[in-house]
Formats: sequence, C-alpha cells, structure tokens
Amino acid sequence: LMCGSFLAFYLTELPWMPMCVEYIAHRDAAVYLAIRLQLAASGLFALLWAYCKLCCIPAAVTDGVSPALRVSGCIGTLVFALHCAVLDAIIWPPRFR
Repeated sequence: LMCGSFLAFYLTELPWMPMCVEYIAHRDAAVYLAIRLQLAASGLFALLWAYCKLCCIPAAVTDGVSPALRVSGCIGTLVFALHCAVLDAIIWPPRFR
C-alpha cells in the first residue's frame, strides 16, 4: 500500500506541468478542471502514503534507527504530504485562475 500510493502520487503528478502550460496558453475551463482534479488526486495519494509511512511500519523496523532519524523522517513526511494536500490541492489553484 505504501509503494502503491507513492507510485499513484507520481503518476498523477506527471501531467501537471504540461497541463499548466496548456492552460496558460489557452485558458480552457476543462483544462483548469483537469488540473484541479489531478492536484486533488495527488494530494489524497500523498496523504495515504504519509499514513502508511507513519502508521503502518512495524515497530521492529523503526526501532532499528536512531530517534533523530525517525523524528526527522516523520516531520519530512508530514511536511511533504500536507504541502501536496493543502497548498497544491486547495490553496493555490483558485489563485491560478
């Protein structure tokens, strides 16, 4: 589930920049909607990946690393997932229009 959600995140992110270029060139409402849907899907997959990474890794694995590495990994995971889910999917798209 962790690898699948991360793969899905990257696959949904692939068309983002080409769609933005297309939208800037032609200001089509359908392209804007496609961008919004793509960003929402990517944000959801990022949150699913973060959940898997933070809650589904066995304690036997996490106990084998230093606390500093474990905490910094958790912070980085949260920052990445929240950035994708909140900023990219909710805050910035209306300002792009």
